[in-house]
Amino acid sequence: MKDPQENVQQFRSQLYACFPKRAAATFNLIDALASAARVESPIELSTSRAFERKYSSVYDVLSQSKLDHDARQELVCRWPVADAQTLSGYEVYAADSTANPRPEAECLPERILLKSDPNTPAVPGQE
Repeated sequence: MKDPQENVQQFRSQLYACFPKRAAATFNLIDALASAARVESPIELSTSRAFERKYSSVYDVLSQSKLDHDARQELVCRWPVADAQTLSGYEVYAADSTANPRPEAECLPERILLKSDPNTPAVPGQE
């Protein structure tokens, strides 16, 4: 049986391969975000010890990084979580589905109408 830390390293190296552009800087940003208790702005992540680059690299990652979504999906499906909860025969995983309103992004592929509560109007965006 593999050491859990070895499993994490193997998963991280395979996830790294899913970023054809700016992979190292992207991982620094992911690590900074994962270790942050609270983030007020993207540039604040550049002050994290996990982000080993200059603050301008934050914007470079956000604007220039690429993710191979198909490769990421395959990777996640190959790495089942041993302790996943099963409901009605389906494994259940936590995921962030925070709405990201982007009314100006008319060509966004996953653009849908988002409604956060019954009292606010729906806005175009990405879930």
